[in-house]
Amino acid sequence: MKQQAELVWLVARSTAVEIDLFGSEEARAAFRAFTGPHKRFPLLRSKSFGAALLPIPAAPEQLLGGKSLRNLRQRRKRAVDRGYRFTEIDAPAHADRILAINRSADRRQGRPLTYSYTDPARVRRYCANRRPFYGVLDKNEVLRAYCHIPVLGDVFSFARIMGEQDRLKDGIMYLLVSEAIITMRAQREHIGYPRWAMYDMYIGGGRGLRIFKKECGFQPRRVIWRWNEERSHAVR
Repeated sequence: MKQQAELVWLVARSTAVEIDLFGSEEARAAFRAFTGPHKRFPLLRSKSFGAALLPIPAAPEQLLGGKSLRNLRQRRKRAVDRGYRFTEIDAPAHADRILAINRSADRRQGRPLTYSYTDPARVRRYCANRRPFYGVLDKNEVLRAYCHIPVLGDVFSFARIMGEQDRLKDGIMYLLVSEAIITMRAQREHIGYPRWAMYDMYIGGGRGLRIFKKECGFQPRRVIWRWNEERSHAVR
């Protein structure tokens, strides 16, 4: 509780960042969700206070650098040394493996998974209707971790991210997150966005997940989400 209170105080004192959402219907739906009333605190916007954000550096040499990301670099290297690789995946073709990864632990962050993660029909529907997906394959080309990371404008979001429970010690999630950020930095260089990475909320999650987010470079921020209709028309 003390750590949570300190985080709330830290975020409350911080300067809010302004982030434009634009583009697809998925981006518009995200804007409505991010700016809707918070479930527990109706006076706050849903994703406005304590969002886990990471600014994507414009220069490639700034990626994965610095003392604070040492654990990320070490665990990413462990995964690479053990034969894992990151790649974009065809989610419908991997739907059975995605379901198996979801079911590899009865609970995540101390909570049972919802049916949207464990029901075969729902998982296949999610895979069929969303893009893009990326994954981590082992040396035998078996999918061991995956994420769905839509670009919503100036931010991309880890909308769904999961790894096989008994492979987590190999560093597969650090490889997945770091390579996703590298991939999106390359996209930013090509088209000018996204400028931020978002990993849901920083406040309220379990301690282990907060540590993971911190080791990957995410910090809690206050956010003013804006819908940019002009840029939406430009990308259509």
